[in-house]
Amino acid sequence: MDEIIERLDNLQRLIESQGIYTKEVLNFNEACQYLELSQSHLYKLTSAGSIPHYKPNGKKLYFKRSELES
Repeated sequence: MDEIIERLDNLQRLIESQGIYTKEVLNFNEACQYLELSQSHLYKLTSAGSIPHYKPNGKKLYFKRSELES
């Protein structure tokens, strides 16, 4: 039973990660996963203006997947 639950958890994580590759706008955590960067490194890139990002309400960071690819 534990093996089945573990496999289901792995499938769920895989399905969730696949959504990152189809979404156009990514939140901060999704961008970290997509770019395979740590949170601290991505924060450094955004604060230095080295990576395009958006803060529509002045709090949360968002990224366009197409801009991250280029």
